[in-house]
Amino acid sequence: MVTRRRVVLGLGAGALAPFAALAPFATFAQQRRKVWRIGVLQIGSKDYFVDAGLQKMFLDGMRERGYVLDTDFVVEGRFADGEVGRLAALAAELVRIPVDLIVTSGTQANRAAQQATATIPIVTVVEADPVGNGFAVSLARPGKNITGLSTLFGDTIVKNLELLAAVVPKLSRIAVLMNPTNQGSKPQLGAVQSAALKAGISVLVSDAGNAGEIERAIAATQRERVQALLVLPDTIYSSQMELIARSALAHRLPSSYVQNRYPEVGGLMSYGQDTAGNWRLGAKFIDSIFKGTKPGDLPFEQPATFQLVLNMKTARTLGLKIPQTILLQATAVIE
Repeated sequence: MVTRRRVVLGLGAGALAPFAALAPFATFAQQRRKVWRIGVLQIGSKDYFVDAGLQKMFLDGMRERGYVLDTDFVVEGRFADGEVGRLAALAAELVRIPVDLIVTSGTQANRAAQQATATIPIVTVVEADPVGNGFAVSLARPGKNITGLSTLFGDTIVKNLELLAAVVPKLSRIAVLMNPTNQGSKPQLGAVQSAALKAGISVLVSDAGNAGEIERAIAATQRERVQALLVLPDTIYSSQMELIARSALAHRLPSSYVQNRYPEVGGLMSYGQDTAGNWRLGAKFIDSIFKGTKPGDLPFEQPATFQLVLNMKTARTLGLKIPQTILLQATAVIE
């Protein structure tokens, strides 16, 4: 049984509130310490940033690199609470402070930060297609003021489709939940449609950009005789995983997503990288930039490992028998 532990940490109205002191490591030992100001720009909420463990991962990564909160760095957090239209103003706030570096995740937040500044370094911990979305000249040599972690969502979302086809008997029609405001979703949808066509599966595109639209979109699949739900990666969807899982189950839809937290909150399965862990890995890029490396010279990194997580309780509720071949591939099984 996989359980989640709620990390209760205070968050101020505009910035991340101080955390408990972290054990100091040797850093810039022979120099006078500079207190770096890091901006965090998120499309989701402050609560999600804490509850999903992203905040903890970020602070753990900084501590492991020798940085002590409120001694070596402070954090200015800006959260759009799921409203894409607020991102530009929040990014502009961070530039006006000014911060020394901005940490983002997801194409929409990455775009807002990039449009707000061409000089302040940006580290993204989640970006599906850095080159295709115009954030980098190449993965090996980004050449601009943004670098970080590329997620290969196009490949993983197709694998999610293949897994649903393997566990849902005679799968012939699938709904794809997609945020129409997320430009990064378009190539992912194209990859799904191409793979589905080859497999003889028809695709219903279900657009949803907020919680209310998510519920309506999933409910509408019932009259369309959809047999399963595939959720394209999106920061808003990440913050609404419990709602998506609950709605899919209420309409008896086997569902799959790229984040391993999804089965933990009741979704059938997930296949992808540990994107929460990317917040820890992002500290490596921050450290290099603080020590003088230009973000344009730091190659984007791609995931090396992927995880398949299955929720067997959900499978039983849906009357699905998971094939042994799929069980053997699972990284974790939730009973």
